[in-house]
Amino acid sequence: MSKILLVSNETNEVNKGETLRTHLEREGYKIILAGDGETVLKPTWQEEPDLIILDLPPEKDSLMVCRTLRQNSKTRHVPVIMLSILEEEMNRVMGLEAGADDYITKPFSYRELLARVKARLRRGRLEAAGRAFSRSEPERLTYGPLIIDRRSHMITVNGVKQEFTPKEFKILYTLVSRPGKVFSRRMLLEHIWGSNCEVNNRAVDMHVQHIRRKLSRQLPDSPQFIETVYGIGYRVKDNV
Repeated sequence: MSKILLVSNETNEVNKGETLRTHLEREGYKIILAGDGETVLKPTWQEEPDLIILDLPPEKDSLMVCRTLRQNSKTRHVPVIMLSILEEEMNRVMGLEAGADDYITKPFSYRELLARVKARLRRGRLEAAGRAFSRSEPERLTYGPLIIDRRSHMITVNGVKQEFTPKEFKILYTLVSRPGKVFSRRMLLEHIWGSNCEVNNRAVDMHVQHIRRKLSRQLPDSPQFIETVYGIGYRVKDNV
């Protein structure tokens, strides 16, 4: 379930902020409400949303909050949709330059907004997966008995070389590059196979099974090496 942070300083229960929350919850999203931008920017703020919607009149508050979110390492890559009554081109440009990924003017149809929310979440998953396997990642990863060398496309387990297919290699590298982080099946699928692939989530499960089987040749407890997070996806332990 994707988490959406809705930042709105409206207080009336029948206002647009409450109605927007209702529409998003009907689509199955978990909504986190924040009454103002200052709440979100506090050092004690612990929520990790998948998407942020800013609805803060006057619009200058949204611009300030958006800029600050982009400077924070925790929210730097979280997609941001800005809502505004200002529809002139300059206002849209200012919103996008402040770091917003999308700028929607009021009034708007909820059908269009929901479509944009889905698109931004989908793009966010793709970008997150890309960062997990970007060129800035180390060429060589060491994780317990595993050594993964991206340059030579070689994986050794307890000093013994193991053969993996390109997709298996990429899945294992992605998981090991972020110990403790849960990668959803959809994230792995879009990252490994591409967003326009014809295969379903089951392909990820099958490849993880193959990886576990190969690891078990040197690691008898390899099924626990890659943990299944039921209903979501996979991760490797934070420490070994």
